[in-house]
Amino acid sequence: ALGAPASAALPSVVLPLTPVRGGLAASYVVDGEPFVGVVDTGSPFLLVDGTCGEVSRGRWGCYPRLARPGPQGSLNDASIEGFGGQETLVEWRRGRVELGGSSTLKLEPAVFGVVRSLQRRGGEAAIYLGLIKHRQPSSGR
Repeated sequence: ALGAPASAALPSVVLPLTPVRGGLAASYVVDGEPFVGVVDTGSPFLLVDGTCGEVSRGRWGCYPRLARPGPQGSLNDASIEGFGGQETLVEWRRGRVELGGSSTLKLEPAVFGVVRSLQRRGGEAAIYLGLIKHRQPSSGR
């Protein structure tokens, strides 16, 4: 983390991967609900399936339309995101995210996107687990 002493240990976790449609997927938990997402090492956001079946018949999990109320919840923001041969309507929320197998990394509050609808643009629909949190500043090269 920026400003942290060089000797400070950053939290880490082992993320078990499984093959899926030519890629790798990992399991994770958001607000107590289990999900599977294609691991994307170039994406800055974590998504969950809020269509509950429109994306590959629910194989990725299901974030309820009426999410449990809590101190975090909706950020009152939505956007259209295009990636992986699809265009999606994403509702942005804040909640609890858990990553890992036998040891778990808990992130709270964490920002994540709930896919509410999608249009395929030539690719297969999937839910993505983006692993990029911060970008390195440009070196000017």
